[in-house]
Amino acid sequence: MLLNKMKYLFKIFFNDNVETQESPTTVIYQQKSLMTASEYSFYQVIKDLEIKYKIVPQLNLASITKKISKHKFQNELYRNVDFAIFTNDYSKLLLLIELNDRSHQSSQRQLRDQKVKKICDEIGVLLMTFYTNKPNEKSYVINRILSVIEKDFNNQTQQK
Repeated sequence: MLLNKMKYLFKIFFNDNVETQESPTTVIYQQKSLMTASEYSFYQVIKDLEIKYKIVPQLNLASITKKISKHKFQNELYRNVDFAIFTNDYSKLLLLIELNDRSHQSSQRQLRDQKVKKICDEIGVLLMTFYTNKPNEKSYVINRILSVIEKDFNNQTQQK
């Protein structure tokens, strides 16, 4: 076994063709759904917003954020937010939405959520949270989202 590892390292060091341990028939990847069942159910609640806005599921923070400080690692931006709402022409990000289920109760996930919240605060984008253990009735969810978007729009108009 040690001899095999040494041969492998030798091939890498001398840029020789490196054969992988997997056979050509080994399956490594499998397609998965873009959204979980809970996320898809929530999307069904908010999809009427697409008349006026664009909804992007599973948006990676690195897609909307750039790091300006060299003091931290870029990998903290490789976290997904459940939904992003943009203007119809994608020119402005209006709101990010996280849908929290039981997994958000773990201390590791709470730390991740705090980092996401901090990033959103720094870039000036509101992160709205909904919970899967709540009814999330359509009128409540839509009205809550619209009130935040309209409030932000009115604030920006008053600042000009």
